[in-house]
Amino acid sequence: MVYKCIIVDDEEPARILLNDYSEKIDGLEVIGVYKSPLDCLAVLEKEEIDILFLDINMPDISGIDFLKSLSQKPKVILTTAYREYAVEGFELEVTDYILKPIEFHRFLKAVNKAKKEIDKHPSTSFKKESAHKSTKSVQLKSNKKLFNVNYNDITYIQSHNEYVMYHTSIGNLIVYGTMKSVKDSLPENFFFRIHRSFIVNAAAIKYVEGNQIVLLNNQKLPIGESYKVGFLSKWK
Repeated sequence: MVYKCIIVDDEEPARILLNDYSEKIDGLEVIGVYKSPLDCLAVLEKEEIDILFLDINMPDISGIDFLKSLSQKPKVILTTAYREYAVEGFELEVTDYILKPIEFHRFLKAVNKAKKEIDKHPSTSFKKESAHKSTKSVQLKSNKKLFNVNYNDITYIQSHNEYVMYHTSIGNLIVYGTMKSVKDSLPENFFFRIHRSFIVNAAAIKYVEGNQIVLLNNQKLPIGESYKVGFLSKWK
């Protein structure tokens, strides 16, 4: 059996070490290595991740706060240099808690523990399908603040070079990212790419006229020629 894992740590040496350790264990496949928890949200949404190696002290959001925000969790192995978070970590039902500097034998012990838990209760491991059914919102980091925005509150998303702007009922949120990463993080049956610079919420569409979409607020968005056929075949 293959156990898919991701690594989240703001320190590069720690990321390299955990990745090297993972490669030594048969059946453990690293899907992604990330500097910030916010960077792995799309992967947790899409992939069937079994094990999450998560640092606690990070600048964007702490590992503890990130865990509290997740409705569906893989098996979590916390990695940190600080003992004082152990109790809080286990209150969140993490699988194991490894103190830095991490030695391979201790890493192996934690992984084996996670594998046993997954094999014993496979239905409790993180599954993509259940996540899509239960998730109705997306977390967005804008202006050093973390917002939990319901899908229904997003009207459309517009690209701005290396940033994207979410036009929402709570205001415009500018987020670092690409249109591809945005599209991958949203449910495809509700959000449509209509232009190289625009993604629109189907619920916000009033009607289509020529090469334009008219929104419920009467705002107009262009439809790119290369996106038109695909969009019209899905939008009903």
